Amino acid sequence: MKKILFFLLSLWMAIVLQAQPKQEIRAVWLTTNPNAVDWPTSKNETNQKSSLIEILDKLQAANFNTILFQVQSYGDVLWDSGIQPWSYHLTGTPGKAPNYDICAFAIEECHKRNMEIHAWVVPYRVGSNSYVTKYDDCALPHVYKVHPEMCVNYDNAWYLDPGLPEVRKYLVDLYETLVTKYEFDGINLDYTRYPHANFDDGDSFKKYGGGANRDDWRRENINKFVYELYDMIKSHNPGMKLGVAPIGCYKRIPGYSGWYAYSDVFQDPCDWAEKGKIDLIIPQLYWDESSGYSAHTKTWIDNCNGRQLVAGLAAYKMTESPYWQTSVVIDQIEKMRKNNPATCGVSFFRTNYILGENAKIKDLYNQLKDNYFKYPAHIPVMPYNGVTKPDAPVNVKASVNTSTKESTISWDVPERDENNTSIRYYSVYISESPDIEIDNVENQVAHIVKENTFTYTLPDDKIYYFAVTAFDKGYYESGLSNVVKVSASAGLMDADIKPVRFIVEGDWLRIDTQETVVSVHIYALSGTLMAHGDISEINIGHLSRGAYIVVVTVNNGKIIKYKMIK
Repeated sequence: MKKILFFLLSLWMAIVLQAQPKQEIRAVWLTTNPNAVDWPTSKNETNQKSSLIEILDKLQAANFNTILFQVQSYGDVLWDSGIQPWSYHLTGTPGKAPNYDICAFAIEECHKRNMEIHAWVVPYRVGSNSYVTKYDDCALPHVYKVHPEMCVNYDNAWYLDPGLPEVRKYLVDLYETLVTKYEFDGINLDYTRYPHANFDDGDSFKKYGGGANRDDWRRENINKFVYELYDMIKSHNPGMKLGVAPIGCYKRIPGYSGWYAYSDVFQDPCDWAEKGKIDLIIPQLYWDESSGYSAHTKTWIDNCNGRQLVAGLAAYKMTESPYWQTSVVIDQIEKMRKNNPATCGVSFFRTNYILGENAKIKDLYNQLKDNYFKYPAHIPVMPYNGVTKPDAPVNVKASVNTSTKESTISWDVPERDENNTSIRYYSVYISESPDIEIDNVENQVAHIVKENTFTYTLPDDKIYYFAVTAFDKGYYESGLSNVVKVSASAGLMDADIKPVRFIVEGDWLRIDTQETVVSVHIYALSGTLMAHGDISEINIGHLSRGAYIVVVTVNNGKIIKYKMIK
């Protein structure tokens, strides 16, 4: 018992110190907006391609795994939509297409680097008075000119009126051209709200309000658009995600002031989550603790209905305020990790404030690359879309070149499960113990392998153990394959060591091991004991969805730990 308590104390200390999660969204906004541009900074195709590659290489080096790529700014776009004109800052000419397919190029380059890429769109905000007139002479003019009946001018800028059913159809049709043409991993909505309570939608309210409360009617207008967009996306590509970046304050919190999504701009992402019409929420939590960073985060956690929740962080403020140091951003990352899995990652606004030359920006990048993002992370799973469990790779083999110390690991593709779930990639693990802890990111010697072979140079003449897991299209991981034992001096020593397997089936957790199980303890991440038993099967039906630590003691006194996701 003392040994177990000592282990748990060590485990909880690791949690407190914010060990890197194995699954975590590490995202950054990449703007193409001419008023705040990360890319492109040249009109030349070759320069555009090389600069985007350079950006992605630097982000990959710091283990970012998600790019939010802006494809729409102010009623102009980065794809051939046939509905809105090409953005002028690509070629310098409004409405002119570049000589290459920007979206296809960006998708290909992100996927080469094992990054997800989400198309960032801005539906309602369509540009200032001076901006929209740039497109007056285009073959495909700006929407304010093509459909003036759908637009409202507010504060010297144009907006599509969310209260018009024809606006919803126009936007869904527009984004359908994007969804059907490209294999983006997701669509991410920005500025999906009213600009202000004083927005002049009197005509549409009179026509369509139906006697409803105006605030409720406005929220429902946005709701209907999101519902219809979600359904359209899933009808074409069920695996494509829909995300949203709402303003950071959801509802009013005593002691804090500011703009609130729900009451001030009629944006209710938590309704979308409750209705199952959103996959990912990235609230723009662009404050420090004095303005309620943690308090607002808790409000989102309490209301996001189990959807993926990613903290939007204001890296840009490091260049705006002497008080906004790198330590503010790092502290917010640590607080996000304390809430994991309720919060499952961070997203930085924006790329120039991760890769720029400012001293504080360089410090943040280096701290991410060398410490907080030192080890790569997998994309978190979405249990609300269905839990799957791929079969483990089979027939893992190893060969060792004793002169070069190179060990080549190979395996056979596992059979498809009953749902015919395809394998996305494999991970390879190494340990000095046959009981390989796959939740320890330091044991993951190959994060993503898309073939069924991997070569690794052994660091010394010690005995090492390798095993492989498979990840399916939903980022669910299989159990371990058979374990192989090698050394640089002796070569292959054993090719069929049976790993301990933790199998969740319905309301039961089963521990499959060749040794005798003495005790099983299941703990919440807080350290609270949630279940225990003294045989290899334990009922977990009473546990709520989330992450737990399983501690198993076997007959030789050995303790095996496992992070269980239910």
